Amino acid sequence: MDKPLESVEAYFKQQEIDLIKDMRERHAKETEQQDDEELQHRHYMHCPKCGQLMKSTMIETIEVDKCSNCLGIYFDNGELEQLFEIEFEKRKTIIHKIFGV
Repeated sequence: MDKPLESVEAYFKQQEIDLIKDMRERHAKETEQQDDEELQHRHYMHCPKCGQLMKSTMIETIEVDKCSNCLGIYFDNGELEQLFEIEFEKRKTIIHKIFGV
C-alpha cells in the first residue's frame, strides 16, 4: 500500500512546485513592470544633457521637446522626418522658430 501513497504525495509535491514556479514568474514580471514604470517616471521629459524638465512645444505641425535650462531641442521618433517632408520655404520658417534664429 505504500505505492499509492507515494504516488499521491509525489502528485501534490509536483503541484506545489508548479505553483511556486508560477508565483515566482508572476512576481518577476510584476517587479520588472514596476521597475520600468519607475524608470520612466524618473526620466520622462527630462533633458538627456542636463537632467532638467523639458517642455513640449507645437511648432506648426511638429511637436518638439525643448529644455528650459540648456535650451537643447529634442525630436521624438519620426518628428525630424516630418520636418524634412515640409516644403523648403515653410521648413526654413519652422527651423527659425525652433532654434529662435
